[in-house]
Amino acid sequence: MADKEVLLVLRVPRGLNTSTLLSMAEDELSLPGVRIRRDSPPSSVTPSALEAPGLALANQELVAFPATIDDTQQSIVERLPMVAEVWDNIRLSPFDL
Repeated sequence: MADKEVLLVLRVPRGLNTSTLLSMAEDELSLPGVRIRRDSPPSSVTPSALEAPGLALANQELVAFPATIDDTQQSIVERLPMVAEVWDNIRLSPFDL
């Protein structure tokens, strides 16, 4: 049972402010071992060409939320209706060219 940092890509109603988005994500994902991080803001995600029409029809958008998740909970989280994807949140480091 180990925690890992992820980006939870969620289907959310279009046009909500950051505070409302964070509250909604925390309410919907109130599972043991899942914590939305508030130290980094959520980010808009461009949907694929296949996803875009369905999102537009439902008046939704994709938003990535930094989170910490117990790796035993990942398969449960991935099956939730509002969860589009769960990505490992890799750390980027500066490098020389």
